[in-house]
Amino acid sequence: MVCGPRGLQVNLKEQGQLIRQDEFTVWSGRRKCQRQLFLFEELVLFSKPRRTEGGPDVFMYKHSFKVRGRAPHRAPPQSPPQSPPTEFPP
Repeated sequence: MVCGPRGLQVNLKEQGQLIRQDEFTVWSGRRKCQRQLFLFEELVLFSKPRRTEGGPDVFMYKHSFKVRGRAPHRAPPQSPPQSPPTEFPP
C-alpha cells in the first residue's frame, strides 16, 4: 500500500493498482540523488525518499505523469526464430 508522498495533489486510489515500485539513482553533472518510482496503471510517480531514524521513510513528491492506456503489458511468448535449413552444395 502506498501512502501519498508529501506535496502530491493526486488521489492515488483513482490511479489503478500499483504495478511496481523501485528506487534508482539520478545523476545531474557530478551530483547524484535517489528517487523512488511508483508505477500505477494510470500514473507514473517520482518522489524523493527522506530517511527517518526509527520510523518509516517519508517520500517527497517530485513529478508525475499520466499513462492512461499505456500501461505495460506482457506480450505473448514468441517461439525463437528459426534459422533456415542449411544446404550443402552437391
